[in-house]
Amino acid sequence: MKTKALIRAKSITEIDKKMRKIHSMDKSSIIEYIRGVSHTTYKNSGYWRLTEYIFDCAAPWIEKNDIDIIKEVIKRDFRIIAWADNLGYEINFSRELVIFSLQEIYKQQIKSNIEELEFLSNQKIDLSLLEEAFPKKDLLYKFLEFGLSQLSQDFVREFPWSDHPGLQASCFLNLPLKFRKQSREFCLSFIFSREEFSINDFGKIPKEFKSDQLFMKLIFNKFAYQKMKREYDRVKRLEKFYKTTQDNKFWKDEFNLCSYLAFGAKDRGHIYLDFNQLDPSLKKSNQVKKLILTNCEVQNFHEIYEYVDKSFISYISFEERFYLYVKYQNQQKNLKNPFISALFEKNIFHLNTSTIEPHQFLWHKSGEKRYLEFLEKFDVPKEYLDDTPSLKR
Repeated sequence: MKTKALIRAKSITEIDKKMRKIHSMDKSSIIEYIRGVSHTTYKNSGYWRLTEYIFDCAAPWIEKNDIDIIKEVIKRDFRIIAWADNLGYEINFSRELVIFSLQEIYKQQIKSNIEELEFLSNQKIDLSLLEEAFPKKDLLYKFLEFGLSQLSQDFVREFPWSDHPGLQASCFLNLPLKFRKQSREFCLSFIFSREEFSINDFGKIPKEFKSDQLFMKLIFNKFAYQKMKREYDRVKRLEKFYKTTQDNKFWKDEFNLCSYLAFGAKDRGHIYLDFNQLDPSLKKSNQVKKLILTNCEVQNFHEIYEYVDKSFISYISFEERFYLYVKYQNQQKNLKNPFISALFEKNIFHLNTSTIEPHQFLWHKSGEKRYLEFLEKFDVPKEYLDDTPSLKR
């Protein structure tokens, strides 16, 4: 332990000697030194972080509020100045230094520093200040697109958006609602411009536009087919979109609903649906019913059996029929579907256990065409229809 303490003390002493040498430099020399600090420089000096090293090098000049040295430090990393404030160094932020800081923050592309600057300088960042920092309109626009989310709500409310239509699409997320509602074109531009459209983005679209079916189709296609950093988030976003717009007439269209359900019909797939909430016309749709057979996220699945008849059985594959029958057999609800009950009576599948997997069953029965032929010709025996209401069609 004593050896470690001696090594640590020796290391600190060596760092202090190097710092004293740096602090003895004249102003022009320290400026050049700060500009040239590299990864190797601070590592060889016994430091773990570049920002900490530059701060220690510049500390005497920061304490004196030397504007030129402070600017050099800001050029390297604005966060060093924020750190200096935390350590009790009071920095006098003139308007000139605030403007310089804004320009450097944009170059460094760390938007959280905008809010930090407003706090440290105790100056409200308004449009006139930004126009001084970025006199060219294209640069001003780029800064606002980069950092608008970090500016105050007062700035957003007071900004003359109507005078800057070029910003309304790129800054759509941060626009006040009254401006977001004014132009469908800007809203469309916003949707198209998003590299990865999120649920938060969707929440910013005015409800007036969500009644437009073309808008809904565009948004669905974005969620369904856009490139995503995490592919497993796709179904989650689609489910959220469906749940928050379930009453929208967009989902009354069979094609739209089936496009959504297709993401739960893939191998071992699942996607939310409440069968009970569907319109009767959609419950009767063979394609809708087909797409939910293997989907384990369907609420009130048992109601599908009220809409199963010979036409549906003929519409689905042999494997899908097996899923349908096994689920029927395992349902806890007291169900009575005359067609399926009659098939069980005939024991067409020779089901001795409910644990058999469809692919295992198909492997055993794939060569026995008589099963398929029997299904195609099968009619519901009369005794099953005597006491049972007619199937819904």
